[in-house]
Amino acid sequence: MTTTADLPSKVANGGEQRRFRRPVYEVDANADGYQISVFMPGVAKDGVQIALHGRNLEIEGTRRDRPQESWRPVLTELNWDDYRLRLELNVRVNDSAISAQVTDGVLRLTLPKADEAKPRRIEVA
Repeated sequence: MTTTADLPSKVANGGEQRRFRRPVYEVDANADGYQISVFMPGVAKDGVQIALHGRNLEIEGTRRDRPQESWRPVLTELNWDDYRLRLELNVRVNDSAISAQVTDGVLRLTLPKADEAKPRRIEVA
C-alpha cells in the first residue's frame, strides 16, 4: 500500500474551509488480508467516511470536539483539523467483506484479500 496524497490540505465545504491532516496509521498483513489501524483522536464512529474507488481507499474523519468560540487559546499542542488518508492498494481485496470499527479514536479496517490474490498451493503431478 502506498499513500497517494500528502496532506495537510484545505477544501471548501459549503463556504466553510475545512483543513485536513494525514493521520498516523499502520498496516499489518497476513496471508488472508490486511488490517489497517488509523489513529484519529477526537473522531467518533459517525464522523468517519470510508470509500473504495477501484484500488484507491479513501478515509476521512471529522472531529466534533471543536473549542468554544468564546475561548481564546493561550497555549496549544493540539490541531483541530479533520483527517484524510488516501491509500493505493497493490493487491485486490474482497470489497464486500471489508469491515470497520472505531474504538477510542482508532479506526480498524479489515480488508480480506480477493481469492485470486491469495497464495495458492500447486500440487506437482
